[in-house]
Amino acid sequence: MLPFIWNLLNIVLFVLFVSLCFTAAKALRTNYGMWASLLFVFGLLSFVGGPSKRIPTEKWKFSSESEVDMLTVKSTHVELDNSWVTKYELGVVYGKDKKTNNLIPIEAFCHTTGLISSINWKPVAIALNVVEPNKKWAYTITGTKEWKLLGATVYIQSQTFKGFLKPDKVSKHLQPIR
Repeated sequence: MLPFIWNLLNIVLFVLFVSLCFTAAKALRTNYGMWASLLFVFGLLSFVGGPSKRIPTEKWKFSSESEVDMLTVKSTHVELDNSWVTKYELGVVYGKDKKTNNLIPIEAFCHTTGLISSINWKPVAIALNVVEPNKKWAYTITGTKEWKLLGATVYIQSQTFKGFLKPDKVSKHLQPIR
């Protein structure tokens, strides 16, 4: 619920900011002329429409392709956290080890879906450990949540997810460890 309220607060503040900009542009046009208001509007548009800082999904490598039988490669997703606004997931690509014929993780990554406008989840480390060969793996994911207000970072929260996954099956995570 808190992420929804945080996003709603961001939207309200953004609408208020835009209405203040229109009021300022109108005042500039009245007091200084059309050229001053156009310069103000273009300046704001260049500030708002700046380059995107979208970072590609980081992947953690656990095995090389030479160690794995590439015909056995599969993937699975584990739901780490699911609020009605945002969902965090762990994706794992795995395959059979050429030497032992056991399933081993090849790479893992985290991704976020849903409303992510003002909260950024950044995984810092992903650990996968085989608990029972071909049956059960333990995962630990540590990362940070950046809470932003109108684009400025207000608070950084560390978060850890722990749980188990079964290759070939999606398992549910109980609760994040805080």
